[in-house]
Amino acid sequence: MRAPEPEPRPRTSLRPLPRVVAKAVAVFAAFAAAFTLLDSPAAAEPAFGILQFKTEHNLATPACLATGTCFLSLEELDDPTSWLAEIRGASDLAVLHWDRAVPWLVFDADPPTGVDRVAWYDARLDAPTVAWIDAFAAHFAAMDSGYLAVSLLDGERDRLSALHLGAGSERRFTTRCPDFSPGAQVTIDPGSGPRTFDLARSYRNFVLYLAHKLGPDYLALMVEANLIEQTCPAQASGLYALYRWLHDQVEADLGSAPLLFATLSLPPLLAYDHAACYPSYAFTPCAGPPALPPPPPQSPEACYPIHRSAIDALALGGRLDLLALSFYPDGLEMRSAPGENPALRAYLVAAWNSGGQCYAARAFADPIDPMAAIDRLGWTGPIAIAEISARSCASPLYVD
Repeated sequence: MRAPEPEPRPRTSLRPLPRVVAKAVAVFAAFAAAFTLLDSPAAAEPAFGILQFKTEHNLATPACLATGTCFLSLEELDDPTSWLAEIRGASDLAVLHWDRAVPWLVFDADPPTGVDRVAWYDARLDAPTVAWIDAFAAHFAAMDSGYLAVSLLDGERDRLSALHLGAGSERRFTTRCPDFSPGAQVTIDPGSGPRTFDLARSYRNFVLYLAHKLGPDYLALMVEANLIEQTCPAQASGLYALYRWLHDQVEADLGSAPLLFATLSLPPLLAYDHAACYPSYAFTPCAGPPALPPPPPQSPEACYPIHRSAIDALALGGRLDLLALSFYPDGLEMRSAPGENPALRAYLVAAWNSGGQCYAARAFADPIDPMAAIDRLGWTGPIAIAEISARSCASPLYVD
């Protein structure tokens, strides 16, 4: 019984990349924890899944800027069935990580009573999108277990995911930090005049549509939900209230399976503070003398003072079935192996676009294990790594 809650992409032209897009190479999802929900912990075996991203681009040199032909493709759109078959050969967990535009207007309407939910929405979606999702339905059916993650927020985690208008067409929201609370109404012009939809209802219907079609064992109702405390702190309580409402709605529809949760970014939970961890660390001009070796980290407590407010807000009333973490190690700017010498390099904007010289740099410092700090979060339930990568993509660092 739950305790009562107190009142309280497609191929695209080149543009500045949102944070998540900039790290979308070679990412994978893995549920590797020994679940305490099982009768025997010894029966728990790691499940390894690969996110569906397939990155193609012509950005290795700036030549495409002169011709206006730059492109970046993050997902296989032409032949997802073959691509997913390749993924099955290297994993044992089916994954659909929906971090793309959402058909908000299609899902604002509830299906009529007694009508099949999936068939009703299939008839209202564009055929290429239905076919793409159907390829994942077959992928999930072919594997023993599956993980579905749906992102409410766009890649910068400061606004709603873009409005899906049809295959290859979307409209991004321009309003940062809107109200995410249950009952919030959102207005957008899809090109035919302003339309308003109910945020909670539309998102619930979309999540349930995907869940009924794919039948996942693990269902992330939101992705990296705690980043809202960095991007839109005043709206965090509304987003967490939406998650709790959504959890109850989905649980009432699907029952006790699948496990329901939101994924959380690990560094904000640890309250990682680079300046406190390495207080004498600084950039040096690339054209100057070699920089001094990076300083050692101060202490686990200085580097990871812990900030678990998101866990408390999401788990209220027993609404977080597991702690699912996203973690990109190079985001901590630490060495990941002895002898490795990666560096954070900054370029003037003009130099970056023309392939010019580095402006300033700082080497990555010796690491202090972030995984060892997870025990200090005070979480006693099962833990999973929902999203991780050995190395992110390079992305511009603007120097003002």
